[in-house]
Amino acid sequence: MKTDTHGYRKSYIAGCRCFPCTVANAHYIAQYRHRQRTGQILLGAKIAADRAKRLLEQLHQEQVTKASIAHALGLRSPGLKLHDRITVRRYLKIKRVHRQYFSEAYD
Repeated sequence: MKTDTHGYRKSYIAGCRCFPCTVANAHYIAQYRHRQRTGQILLGAKIAADRAKRLLEQLHQEQVTKASIAHALGLRSPGLKLHDRITVRRYLKIKRVHRQYFSEAYD
């Protein structure tokens, strides 16, 4: 694989096996395993969507539109679809939007 940038995990995933890209991937894997061992939150991990659905329901009860929620979450389309499991990153974004709305509403 021929790329202009080396030394990034993205290049390694794309197929480059040069030394800088291999080191970047090894560094990522080491950090990932360290976070697992120490119990830190892994943003890509999947969790049940029940808590996120409750937060969204509270926003809907306050007449916040789905389009405005999607915009606040940084989504391109106004449709917000939640499956049974979502990533921790998505849950934290929903929690942030919920907290921002209710802190502004009661200030």
